[in-house]
Amino acid sequence: MAREAFKPGHDVDARVARMLPRMPIFPLPDVVLFPGAMLPLHIFEPRYREMTEAVLAGTGVLGMATLVEADSKAALPPIHRIIGIGEIVAHEQLPDGRYNLLLRGISRATVDLELPPVHPYREVQAHRLEDIEDDTKATSAAARALMAMTDRLATTLPTGGDRLRALARSADGPARLADVLAAALISAGDTRRELMEDVVVARRLDRLLSEVGVLVANLGPNKDSAPN
Repeated sequence: MAREAFKPGHDVDARVARMLPRMPIFPLPDVVLFPGAMLPLHIFEPRYREMTEAVLAGTGVLGMATLVEADSKAALPPIHRIIGIGEIVAHEQLPDGRYNLLLRGISRATVDLELPPVHPYREVQAHRLEDIEDDTKATSAAARALMAMTDRLATTLPTGGDRLRALARSADGPARLADVLAAALISAGDTRRELMEDVVVARRLDRLLSEVGVLVANLGPNKDSAPN
């Protein structure tokens, strides 16, 4: 069992900064790790078991990358340049060496360079992407509209409405609101990736407002009603 050398949530920004010059990545098809979201992972390939051992023995931080083509046969299948950085907040090593992990999203990052391999797993040089909130009035208005639409969605759900409301209200600010709702409500891979790649908060909120509006329309009580 690898020795945990970090405390989840403690000094995480410094740990991320330490890893940016050489960030281990776990590339998967159609997987996006939004800041603030939780992602369970099952690690079974030997190279990623080795990566997990190294991460647990170090900073607890790794990158989640999305493969460009899931069926690529290349030795190093291409990845999208925007990745999610997360920290391991819980882990379990199984008797056969596999791991169950729970990853919490910390931030977005851009891959500047994929580094020559020195381990079986892949590593990149990256830099953090910061959110852009130039128009705070527009951002606040968009966040209020999204919160109201989310409350409408919660009333249409047969179960889980209270949990959805609680999730939305637990978000620390407009940027985190957009991210946690994107993680919870958006299933289409392309849409999730586009939301991940957009650093303009007001634009992310507006996109989420539109997507949640579609869900409300599809789940609402009049969805099967014939027009008069």
